[in-house]
This record gives sequence, C-alpha cells and structure tokens, in this order.
Amino acid sequence: MWIVSRVIPVLKLYIIGLKVLLYQLWNTRFVLPVLANQNGRVAIVTGGARGLGFETARQLVNLGMSVIIASRNEEEALSAVKKICEENSEAQGESTHHVDDIPRCHSAHEAYSQSKLAQVLFTYHLCGELESSGAPVTVSAVDPGVVNTGTVLSSLLSHTIRTQTHRMLLI
Repeated sequence: MWIVSRVIPVLKLYIIGLKVLLYQLWNTRFVLPVLANQNGRVAIVTGGARGLGFETARQLVNLGMSVIIASRNEEEALSAVKKICEENSEAQGESTHHVDDIPRCHSAHEAYSQSKLAQVLFTYHLCGELESSGAPVTVSAVDPGVVNTGTVLSSLLSHTIRTQTHRMLLI
C-alpha cells in the first residue's frame, strides 16, 4: 500500500508536466534565437560525439567557434567530426587523444555518478585556473540528468568499467 501512496503523486506530477508540454507545443510559437558570431572563441564539449553534445558542438562550429569534442569512443568522435566538417566548409578536423584509466565501479549508477561528479569538479578547476590567469572566459557545466549513455550500457553488460581511451577532437 505504501508503494501506491508514493507512485500516485509521481504519476500526477508527470501528467501535469505532459499537459504543460502539450499546451506549449500547440500554443507557443518557437523562434530560433539569432546568436552572435563567435569567431576566435574555443569550446570544449564533453560527450560531443552524439546526442545533445553533438548538436551543441555542431551549432557552436556553425557560430564560428573552434570546438574540442571529448569522447570515449574514437569512431563516434571521428564520425561526428566528419559530419560537422561536411556541413560547414570552414571547419577542419584534427585528432589527438589521451589514454586514462577509469576506476572500476560496482554498478552502472556509481560509474555514471562518478563521471558526472568528475565533470563538474573539472569545470570548477578550469574556471579557477582561467579566472586566476585573467582570461575573459565563461565556463559552464551542463548535466542533463540520467540519460541513456554508452557508459551505463557497457557497465551493465560487462558488470565493470574497464580502461577506456578518451579522445579529444578539435574541429
């Protein structure tokens, strides 16, 4: 009985969210913002080989930025760079990589949580380093929450996370 008392409020919340989403879809006109050219600026996009990261990298390149795509999967990263370079004739692909050991985790949730924590801590560190050097830089960290990533899937399939190669691709 206690499960029902906890599940029903959650379902009600999702129903309200769905109603708001549907209302916004039918009653709000979406206009793409006009963004200023970003020539000479550099962005690092983690997870830039697919999904939200890829779309973010693609849009930043279209705005004139140099984009570094950080990805664990070299093939996906190279494919992303190729697609972006095909779309934007001014983009140029360059590849470097860094091999790093990821500690073994006992669960997919633990692995995912550690990777997100590491990303946020690195962002704080990067921000501090850039501010102390006087660089006019904005540092942002975006966590989309729990999403279906290759890290979680591979962890579920193999029960542990093994050494992975991190790829950095400059567009």
